Amino acid sequence: KDDVDFSTGSVGLGVAVTGFASLIQDYVHAKGWGRNWPKGRMIAHFRLFERAGALYLQLPRERLEPVINRLRMFVLRAQATLEDASDELARIGIAGACAESLLPTVPAADPGSVRHAPPVTVIRLPGDRPRFELLGPPDALRAIWEGSRPTAQPAGADFWPLLDIRAG
Repeated sequence: KDDVDFSTGSVGLGVAVTGFASLIQDYVHAKGWGRNWPKGRMIAHFRLFERAGALYLQLPRERLEPVINRLRMFVLRAQATLEDASDELARIGIAGACAESLLPTVPAADPGSVRHAPPVTVIRLPGDRPRFELLGPPDALRAIWEGSRPTAQPAGADFWPLLDIRAG
């Protein structure tokens, strides 16, 4: 419930996330909690986005529980809760020249821009071609997936990491 300004429609956190991670690292070391951790060790790499007034962290499932447990140590007096939303949201990726025409809404041109078309959240990803990640209830994403079949070609999960590599 702490205030966060999303008036731009984009969570422009590129440098801020690095700064936040550095502050967390310094805090953990100052408290003596990370004595056995090598200095500079990253605990998790994640995407942070806003959806329906809440902040979401997107990270690999195997890191979810350790990261939530670690972040709970920093909530303290904040009016915030940390919970796993994996069962509520599904995600699909759409990339290529026709991608924008298949979306329920198109985010701004900046990578990381977020736009909502309830119940779906669309995030523009960096890359050498238009690339988007859609998050929402499984039924809503299934409808988008089915609607894209005449125009788009399914590529499978192995293609997405290639696009990540090309994006830098």
